[in-house]
Amino acid sequence: MRHLLLSLSFWMMLALAARAQSAQPGWPQVPFETTFTLQSNPKLGFGLKDYLLFALPTNAGGALKFKVVPGLANPKYVSFESIDSPGLFLRHQECQMKLNPEEGHDGYFLNDATFIPVMSRKTPGGWMFRALFPYWLWISVTRDNAIFVAPNPRFEDSTFVLSAAQSAPSH
Repeated sequence: MRHLLLSLSFWMMLALAARAQSAQPGWPQVPFETTFTLQSNPKLGFGLKDYLLFALPTNAGGALKFKVVPGLANPKYVSFESIDSPGLFLRHQECQMKLNPEEGHDGYFLNDATFIPVMSRKTPGGWMFRALFPYWLWISVTRDNAIFVAPNPRFEDSTFVLSAAQSAPSH
């Protein structure tokens, strides 16, 4: 009986891993440039405050722009490199979302800066982003507008719309 349970557990884990590694239909070809806005409040986008990410008003001109690149830990997924500060990547550390430079090939950094895009089932054009590790965490916005990774966030706090990044006018 114990062997049967271990065997079933192994096959369930294998099936979950295969499902998690499948490509997302509708996900654009990388690399591309984008900004994030919160699905439930399009006036809020990713902004930087004291080196941490917050959902800030997009009309303030502080919306961060990212280049979506193949995942640093796994190219099947995605990583987000800052356009305004090349070499800085969106990552989670102690559940807080922040911008950090790539720290060599440190496994923690690579995993923390790689996300699995999941198309929203409720809202067309909406995307949720699951952490590569730990797998149960999702990028989400807290009540005080801080951007964290959290388990089981509310749909309206964790669904984002990606828009083409507007480049600054050249002189």
